[in-house]
Amino acid sequence: LAFDGVDDFLTVADEASDLDDAGDVSISAWIKWSGGGAFKFIFTKVSSTAYGDRQYSLYTRNEADDCKVSFYGGGVQYNSNSTISSGAWHHICVTCDSGATGGVKMYMDGALDDYTGTITIAAQTDRSHVFIGKRENSTMYMNGNLDEIAIWRSVLSAAQVTNIYKGETNGGSGGSNGTAGDLSTFSPVAWWRMGDTQSPTLDSS
Repeated sequence: LAFDGVDDFLTVADEASDLDDAGDVSISAWIKWSGGGAFKFIFTKVSSTAYGDRQYSLYTRNEADDCKVSFYGGGVQYNSNSTISSGAWHHICVTCDSGATGGVKMYMDGALDDYTGTITIAAQTDRSHVFIGKRENSTMYMNGNLDEIAIWRSVLSAAQVTNIYKGETNGGSGGSNGTAGDLSTFSPVAWWRMGDTQSPTLDSS
């Protein structure tokens, strides 16, 4: 799906309840960034629409003609070392071993970018909201295309991230780098296919 960077976004109509839980999380997404703007949100998980009431989120940070990718959780922001260029598809995956030292790992196009310090993902006390393509307070809209966004409440292994980037099944071989595939064998708790048959469903705005 294409997002115009002005007011396009999606909300999740019937999210999986275990997205609210505390603990480990992994996020996978395909992105084709169109450039411009300081921050562009890919995925935001909150308990209300108030600014800063965020359990975890994934977003881009503009760096001239390239952009870095950031993950936020537990009040801590982690920034990638590598950048992604505009106008081309890239696969981004973040795994968070909640509470572990060096527990956050960022993968760019199937390869480990870096890992960082401790981030603890707390539980939400109320049924929460999920936004795709914007921040929780209706700002910082995504400019570009997003596809195959998936969430796990576990830590994906490096091999699994590589499988996803290659479009393989879990533990598969012989895939094609940079080709999105079927994620059902990886058992995500939520998987938004962005136009293909999917569950949970999405509402557009």
